[in-house]
Amino acid sequence: RFLPGAKRYDFGYWGTSKKKKVGGGLSGDVRHTVLKELHQSELDTLFIGNFDGFKRDVKFTRKLQNIVPHLMDFKTTLCFNWPGYDEYLTSRYNEALACDIIPLVWENYDINNQLVESDWQRCYSFEDIERKCLELRDESVRLEYLNRIKKKYNESTEDIQYYEEEFETKMKEIIDA
Repeated sequence: RFLPGAKRYDFGYWGTSKKKKVGGGLSGDVRHTVLKELHQSELDTLFIGNFDGFKRDVKFTRKLQNIVPHLMDFKTTLCFNWPGYDEYLTSRYNEALACDIIPLVWENYDINNQLVESDWQRCYSFEDIERKCLELRDESVRLEYLNRIKKKYNESTEDIQYYEEEFETKMKEIIDA
């Protein structure tokens, strides 16, 4: 339904900065600082959602079909995990690849490299992200990275039917317990 077009933005992010825990108190998550630096940078960026320290460009909605047209314009995004949950994956990684966005990852995200193709994707500072975003302004370079990342993803995942059956099995186990 949504076709990839010209990628207008060096970096894009959708969601929130997660500075605070649900119910209050600081989360210990650094994404609000990193995202603020990206917003203030010379990179072409677009932010969808709610953020601490700067104003969003587009209001967030849970209806992904309303966000996807914006996502199709992003070259990169950044995947974070909550502090202490480095081995986990997030839906952002999948959503990014579905929109031909290169998912950069923060520090130890997917530390076991289940989906992360190479250490090139890992970022440890604003400068890392900025350098990679500038490198990806060359469309041939962007496509080379994107194709390698997608190849690893396709080799590491199953088709949707597998995941539906796994979910159904787990739900039955919970219900029958």
